Amino acid sequence: MSKIQRGLLILIVLGSFGLRVWGIKFGLPFAYHPDEQQYILPGLGVVSGNFEPIAYYNPTLYPYFIGLVYSLTYLGLRAFNAFPDFFDLNNGWSQPMQPWITGILFLARYTSVILGVLTTLIIYHIGRRAYSRTSGLAAAIIFGLAFLPAREAHFAVSDAPVALGVAVTLYICLRVIKRGHWGDYLGVGVALGCSAAIKYSAGLLVVAVGLAHILSRAYTTWFERLSRIWLVVVAGLAAIVTYFIFSPYTFLARDEFWADFSENLRSAKTGFNGLDLDPAGGAIFYLKGLIWGFGWPIFFLFVAGLGLALWRRRRADILLASFSVIGFWYMQRQEMYFVRWLTPFLPSLTVLAGETMRVIVTWLLTTTKFKLVSRSRLLRTPVVITAIALMLTLPSTYAALKADQLLSQTDTRTEALEWIRQNIPAGSSLAAEVLSPPWGPPLAMPGLDVGPYNLAPVPDGGIAEIDPQQYRDLGVQYIVASSFYYARPLRDKARQNNLATNLARLDSEAELVALFDPYDPGYEGFFYHDQVYGPANDVLSRHQPGPVIRIYRLP
Repeated sequence: MSKIQRGLLILIVLGSFGLRVWGIKFGLPFAYHPDEQQYILPGLGVVSGNFEPIAYYNPTLYPYFIGLVYSLTYLGLRAFNAFPDFFDLNNGWSQPMQPWITGILFLARYTSVILGVLTTLIIYHIGRRAYSRTSGLAAAIIFGLAFLPAREAHFAVSDAPVALGVAVTLYICLRVIKRGHWGDYLGVGVALGCSAAIKYSAGLLVVAVGLAHILSRAYTTWFERLSRIWLVVVAGLAAIVTYFIFSPYTFLARDEFWADFSENLRSAKTGFNGLDLDPAGGAIFYLKGLIWGFGWPIFFLFVAGLGLALWRRRRADILLASFSVIGFWYMQRQEMYFVRWLTPFLPSLTVLAGETMRVIVTWLLTTTKFKLVSRSRLLRTPVVITAIALMLTLPSTYAALKADQLLSQTDTRTEALEWIRQNIPAGSSLAAEVLSPPWGPPLAMPGLDVGPYNLAPVPDGGIAEIDPQQYRDLGVQYIVASSFYYARPLRDKARQNNLATNLARLDSEAELVALFDPYDPGYEGFFYHDQVYGPANDVLSRHQPGPVIRIYRLP
């Protein structure tokens, strides 16, 4: 590796870190990402010796890893007698503990940041092993500096960690292809088990492991491949054992696990709460997600990379393209989809894109028209490819920077909560959805003092499910409505029209006393459910994070 390439890699890693760490204080002390508690609370349980998850929708390796980070931090602080007298994790949601809870959230998010940066580094090594150092640098630029991977690494959930697990598994798969040593099979099995123990969808790596065995250079005939199939069995057993070590309650609490896992399967078949996540269907949804997540230039490189792999059919091409295509096919065939669920399949896609960029630029620099330019020491092929990769990723990097700037601003939910505290008398009756203040869980850590109000029951579908008169009959004085509910497109259009009618009645019959709008004037865009987790396809049209919040006073 030349000094220039080493320097470029260091800069890429630092840039990757910067894009991921800026904005991780988003919403604190509130956890506005609705899934973070599924990882943070079990992580705290690990500190006290409780390894049982609070739900079984996701496996437990990442909560355990967060718990390890918490435990080491706890032991370190305790060794230096750094805890105040009031510190008590069993009373963690008390007012004096709030700064410590903020630190706990921050530490968990910082863990995701580090794992995201490590993924960038592993992707470089995948590209280097599969193709060349230049391809690895280009792939690292795409993954490290693009919006979607950077966005998901801001939160203490499993999206960034599973990308690391997948990247490590693919790297070892390339070792299986190169030499087929028994230790490689054992290692790839452990990596596969860890990945599946982070996120169930990473179990699709079994396809990559099987392909790696078939494609291995260690075997010259099909008879050899079949006679060494026991190595694949070793990998499979290692994966199963590793998975159960790091997600033991799959077995220890079989009934609870199967109930939640079955609910996941049902949602995959029927959709999420009747939402019309995209009228065009899963395939178009995910293609659009790749576009706003990486930008048009990189999207075209993804498509070209799959085409190049199909045309050349090298061993690494087949491995990476097959895993990418199978992952995309699996995701798009479901009825419940989120762009962040593509994260396990981004390492393979970005490596293919990096190699495609190298092939195209190398071809251009060896044509007659560009030969003179390519002879310059300052314009060697690796330097040119790296520069072009930076330019093509620039639109997505800009979106990532914009998102970081947004996440550093005050969320509309926090602003609305402060307004409620200052303007609505204590003891007033409020109707508010779970995704709106002054509710606590799941978007605020349990027990934070959000105000002494009487909270009226609200239907699961949101404020607009019933008309204003019914709220008056319940004695409700104020209504807090969030666009994370009323803007969601539904499959049942009659129900959608009913919601619109009730919202219009609310506008006409109640007084709008406060409005918190995070969007620039004139913005009208399709609501992606990914926006619930943070700015997504709408990042360039916002000036702060959060939903539109309307606060009404009923007469």
